[in-house]
Amino acid sequence: MPHFEGISFLKPITGEVYNLYNNIKSFLDLRAIPIEILFGVSSKDDPAYGILTKLENEFPGICKIILCSNHKKYSNEKVGKLITLTEHARYDIINISDADVLVPQDFLQSLTHIKNAGMVTNLYRGIHNEGIGGHLEVITILSDIFQGVCMAKIFHGINYGFGASMFLTKQSLESIGGYEALGNMLADDYHLGNKISKNGNPVTLSTILVNTVVGKSNFKNYFVRQLRLCKTYRVSEPVGYFLFGISFGSVWSLLLCFFTSFSLPAISLFGTAIILRFLSITLTGTLLSKIPFSWVYLLVPIQEFLGFYTWLLSFCGNKITWKNKKFVLGKDGTIAQINPE
Repeated sequence: MPHFEGISFLKPITGEVYNLYNNIKSFLDLRAIPIEILFGVSSKDDPAYGILTKLENEFPGICKIILCSNHKKYSNEKVGKLITLTEHARYDIINISDADVLVPQDFLQSLTHIKNAGMVTNLYRGIHNEGIGGHLEVITILSDIFQGVCMAKIFHGINYGFGASMFLTKQSLESIGGYEALGNMLADDYHLGNKISKNGNPVTLSTILVNTVVGKSNFKNYFVRQLRLCKTYRVSEPVGYFLFGISFGSVWSLLLCFFTSFSLPAISLFGTAIILRFLSITLTGTLLSKIPFSWVYLLVPIQEFLGFYTWLLSFCGNKITWKNKKFVLGKDGTIAQINPE
């Protein structure tokens, strides 16, 4: 790995985060080179503040809480926090990652290509999943995210970032106008990588997987999140997202069964589609994502039909729910809060 002066890890945090202490601790185990971890919170009343204070006291000079007062200037409050955190960052190389991310010990190997790229981003897998929503989330990551990224890398390369982890330099960030240019964008991670790529600096996908700690989630939380993500994908990549509907082979073959009065060829096609979908997700999970086989993989057919439903529903209206707030999503990916406080 090339030599670096150090890395500033930026963590915008809102609300209670499952396994937060251990998630942050995984970054603190990376101290082969100088690091700092900056936590951006809105106020001391944030539910995560107590854990962050504990980390700040245990690791003085490395962990630091930054109270971000400008976050409400932007529709995307996370970006408002990142603007403040970037101003406080000590090192030229920064990493932006979600609070629910837990990283492996070889995580910093992702930096191998940073000097030849505008951004290095990491793919992720779901772990510590509980509840029906949590289990479906893990399957969805394997189905929609993991396999979709693999196909994108084969056909046209990666030109966007993942919120799970993004390495970049301050120079790359400044070249697109800083985080201020993303203040009202919903998918700030996607647009950050996309703008850097369009600016002539390639986005590289690291071979190091990080872990998203899914935690416990019910069906409602899962569905609301997936609908928001689907509408985000729709405005970010309209053509590709529309064509994504073709991938629901089990759904289309079942419809064929209805139209052909359940003819034997149609039933055979449906059965084949179900088996192929199950095998592709299971192999992706067990071989590539290293997620051991369990009964959770049996949710693959259910997840596909739910995925088709949310895909259809995402074309209806532009209202989304994010962190218990209502927004209107624009065609350019910007958001405006409905009835802001």
